[in-house]
Amino acid sequence: MKRFVRVLIGFLLTAPVMALATVTADMNVDIRVTESQVKDLGTARINHVWGSVKHLLSGTTLGKIDRVWSDQRALASTSETLDLSGSLTSELDGSTVSFDGGVVVIVIENTATGTGLNLAVGGAAATQFVGYVGDATDIVVIPPGGFMIWYAGNVDDRTAGNGVADSLKINSASGTVIFNILIAGRSTS
Repeated sequence: MKRFVRVLIGFLLTAPVMALATVTADMNVDIRVTESQVKDLGTARINHVWGSVKHLLSGTTLGKIDRVWSDQRALASTSETLDLSGSLTSELDGSTVSFDGGVVVIVIENTATGTGLNLAVGGAAATQFVGYVGDATDIVVIPPGGFMIWYAGNVDDRTAGNGVADSLKINSASGTVIFNILIAGRSTS
């Protein structure tokens, strides 16, 4: 008996910015796994399908967004700590992007292909943003070619309080790692 597994993962997050007052996003996550097994007179197949579609409206109440920041970054055997309440700069107009009202979406993709080129997300020395984990010391490891998607939902997103819980540490323990990051959330609550 042979087992063939084929995986297709699609993810699209768009955040068109028309003006600073309007930010919307469509988030589609689609996972399809086909499991097949050759039998005497044919091939048996099972399709496992899971998907979720979210439309995020512009605004400053729970589940809405009015700020977005994205970048492609590189770390060479070092770490950086992103200040979610003051150090991020808009590519659109150069203004400061602040998520004081809450973070709704975080997407981080490790584009590295070499063995051991992991990204570690979390564990800042102080004021760690913990919305996506349970504790300030928790770390999510993203292996080469892997990605992390965190969506808070529209009932209980996570506050990135200025000077309280606004640091997002990203670490490359060895080698140069290029990664893509997108954060969407609210400027105020």
